[in-house]
Amino acid sequence: RRGRARPHAEKSLGTPDAGAHSLALITRAVHGALLEHH
Repeated sequence: RRGRARPHAEKSLGTPDAGAHSLALITRAVHGALLEHH
């Protein structure tokens, strides 16, 4: 038996990855805080 994510690959195209989205938000927040600090 293969991994469960494989059959969903085509269906998930075009939908944002929740983990990547939250990481981007955190990165933006940290970047903004660093810019304000300097």
